[in-house]
Amino acid sequence: IESIDGIDTSCAIRMCAADTVKQYNVSYVKSLMTTGSTMHPKAEKFLMTNFQNARIMHGY
Repeated sequence: IESIDGIDTSCAIRMCAADTVKQYNVSYVKSLMTTGSTMHPKAEKFLMTNFQNARIMHGY
């Protein structure tokens, strides 16, 4: 993975996603991960293709 721009924003997105998962609103998390990320495009593609079945264990 190359350098990731906007790492603070992506951390905030992950924290929000983790809180949403606790409430079982999975559809919102899916749209958040596909439309709201500010990660480097190559990093995001890597994560989405290699960790499709990953579960969020904690928010941070």
